[in-house]
Amino acid sequence: MPTQISERQLPQMIDVREVATILGISTRSVWRLVAKGELPQPVRFGRTVRWRSGDIDRCIEEKLNANRTTDGLRRRQH
Repeated sequence: MPTQISERQLPQMIDVREVATILGISTRSVWRLVAKGELPQPVRFGRTVRWRSGDIDRCIEEKLNANRTTDGLRRRQH
């Protein structure tokens, strides 16, 4: 008997246009950031390319936290 998987157990997958919209950048910029290692690598299913939305969310949080730390250090130095 196959195990049924609910939608809640599956990660939400988003395409390059959705990633670009979330970040407010072009799709070309998304690919540049991936190439530089600043965004996670996508998951490929044949010719289909998607990102786990949770991976993008974590990446954004990491950048925000890094910026907060950097901003705090700049303020203390002045």
